[in-house]
Amino acid sequence: MMFLFLDLVGAQQLQYRLSVPDGWDHWVLLDDPGAAWGCYAHAADSETKSYIDDSERSEHLATYKSGAIAVVIGDPFTGDSDPGGIFAYEIRIVSGEQRGKEGWVSAKLVELTKESKALQAKRNAAEAQRRKKKQEEREAEQSARIAENEAERTRLRNKCAQIYDKTADKKISDLTVRESQQVQACQAAGLYPPT
Repeated sequence: MMFLFLDLVGAQQLQYRLSVPDGWDHWVLLDDPGAAWGCYAHAADSETKSYIDDSERSEHLATYKSGAIAVVIGDPFTGDSDPGGIFAYEIRIVSGEQRGKEGWVSAKLVELTKESKALQAKRNAAEAQRRKKKQEEREAEQSARIAENEAERTRLRNKCAQIYDKTADKKISDLTVRESQQVQACQAAGLYPPT
């Protein structure tokens, strides 16, 4: 299953359709991400039923029915054991009588709506295009640097060839200070004698 993070850059927030565990007609938003994940993982246990019933009596928690629409409002809970996995989302219900209620729900109960999947696909395509353009710009800059370096190397090679032509037949004692320095610079660059 592919998990998508909330896209805060886009103008429209992605919406998610909430589901409930098998055998349940409703579910509850919890105030703890670990509890949200754990309750889903043990939804068939009688202890979980008791915990959910107790949580429903709490005024700050909300129940929802399958199909409720929500938005993710915070960073997902990834847990300690699997840093690549997402266990729970903090959400806000945006439809129905529980509108505005917030809490944590297992990531297994959250799926992008059809409209948000289309929106995310457009965003992904735009992001891929942006990355491609940025890569092309980097490659163009690198090519320009390589060409500039090659042009400088050619200029230096030509200059050293001129210095060689001018000094090759002279005795070392007959070289001027400038010529001696130029010969040394070309030798340091590996271009004296020219290749």
